[in-house]
Amino acid sequence: MAVTPDALNPPVSLEPWTAGVMRRLRALPYYRAAADRDIRLDFLRGWCIFSMVVDHAAGQRSSPIFALTGNGPWPITGAHGFVMLSGIVMGLLYAGIIRKEGERGALQKLAGRALKLYLVAVGLGLFDIVWTVLPWIGGGATSFEAIRNVLLLHSGSDDLMTFYFILVILAGPVLLALHRRLWPLALGTSIAVWLVHNHDERLLNLPVTYFVPVADWQLIFVVGLLIGYHREAIGRRLRGPLRTAFIAGVMAIFSLTVLIQSNLLFHFVETPPAWLAQVQQDGWQGYDHNPPLHMLLVFGNLTALYYLVSWLWAPLARVAGWFFIPLGQAALYVYIVHSLLVFYLLALTPLFGELQGLWLTVSLLGLMLVIWVMVKKQFLFAIIPR
Repeated sequence: MAVTPDALNPPVSLEPWTAGVMRRLRALPYYRAAADRDIRLDFLRGWCIFSMVVDHAAGQRSSPIFALTGNGPWPITGAHGFVMLSGIVMGLLYAGIIRKEGERGALQKLAGRALKLYLVAVGLGLFDIVWTVLPWIGGGATSFEAIRNVLLLHSGSDDLMTFYFILVILAGPVLLALHRRLWPLALGTSIAVWLVHNHDERLLNLPVTYFVPVADWQLIFVVGLLIGYHREAIGRRLRGPLRTAFIAGVMAIFSLTVLIQSNLLFHFVETPPAWLAQVQQDGWQGYDHNPPLHMLLVFGNLTALYYLVSWLWAPLARVAGWFFIPLGQAALYVYIVHSLLVFYLLALTPLFGELQGLWLTVSLLGLMLVIWVMVKKQFLFAIIPR
């Protein structure tokens, strides 16, 4: 029987290969059972608290790790993400509490959370007073006025914890408005306060200045509260072409941000066009000012990061989930521990203050691994809030 060419060279079937590729692609996105905690938020909060700790420890020094933390500067930092994610997580949590325990039960739990943050802010402030009067540190003196200022959150208390305490107090009326379907009032009031402060930064400021203007940053938190509280409703409405257009919009913002940031770092275009220079001027801001374009970049980039984490969950969780997720689930603990380690213990180590470049990066990663081990071992969890 004659052998045909087809018998000698049978056609190669691509079906097993394509099936394997499709199976791997389907395994990439995040899957969450209805009753499970959304650990994507923990992952992102872990990145935020990691970025904050590294930036605080590095101070004014430079490290390649800043490309990961956003201290480049990017339009967003770990602080921006932490504030918005705190709002989202609180909105998710208290939507369930209000359904089960009513408004009164939710407000009682919120008051307990606020009290915990107040005690942390005051505790860190009093620790600083005690630290400065220790004879082997400096042997300085203190006064009743300094202690009173800490107790009243006027000065000396931890700035970030005091700021977060104010946001938790603000969450009370906002959550009540959301529960009573008055979200346009809550969001509109928040936007109005932000706009007035942007028009004149002397207006709507608290009598005490913290590390960021509350009138500006409260909008990031309130938007997070609204997203978290109405997450299911937003998901139902954001479907089909509207969802596609929304995702395309936030990914376009993210792509534009990456391109501009790359140009700022590597100077591909020495003299950018006028419109691009204006975008850089208004969008690349520090902590003390949030004009409209900067807010757009903050919301757009954080939303894009959430989608990217969702789509690439399998490799991200495998590579970095073991590290970021525990940090995100114990963010308050990590912040307290880092305050003691960075601003007191490491401050007594002249060698750490002199490190630069690669050795600074290695020491920063070592610091974060120490804190991660403390979280995993639940070191002093019974004493330090989390």
